[in-house]
Amino acid sequence: MPEREIFGLQNSSGGFLLRAVLGCALAFLTYVFLYELPLSVSELLSMGANPQIQQEIAQIAGKLINPFLPLLGLALVPLAFLMVFLRGSKVYGAVLIANGIFSAAYLYLAFQGGQFLIDVPGSVFGSLTGLPEGVQLSLMIKVNLIPLLALFLVPCLLILAKGILLLYRDYITSTT
Repeated sequence: MPEREIFGLQNSSGGFLLRAVLGCALAFLTYVFLYELPLSVSELLSMGANPQIQQEIAQIAGKLINPFLPLLGLALVPLAFLMVFLRGSKVYGAVLIANGIFSAAYLYLAFQGGQFLIDVPGSVFGSLTGLPEGVQLSLMIKVNLIPLLALFLVPCLLILAKGILLLYRDYITSTT
């Protein structure tokens, strides 16, 4: 099979095909979990619930998902493909840097900066617990997820650092 070169990466046609197939598979999984899932979380959470409270559950779930989260997930789809397809090439470091930055931003938005604040309306409690008509309850839930967010950001920062080191290594080897 003839050798082909993309950004300094030499591979046979079969190797490129394998990289393309694996890249497409990873891009598809990224699309499903980081784009489609955040878009449909309100429908998934309210599915099977009492029709009286489905609207309230959809509103609560809508507040949990930042509107920019699916867009960042969509931006990560081509980066997932490129991470697999261009591994070992001259631009792999730049792809890793972009992936690290977008992944960190995605996690930050997914964790809402580490502070979840959920306001549960009283109508949800009335429907679930069967409280009398005149009784009003309201619940505000605040969850501190900063330590968990910091833990999840470590791989993103390591990917970013690896990309920087690869670019630096390529720069040093090209200047000598």
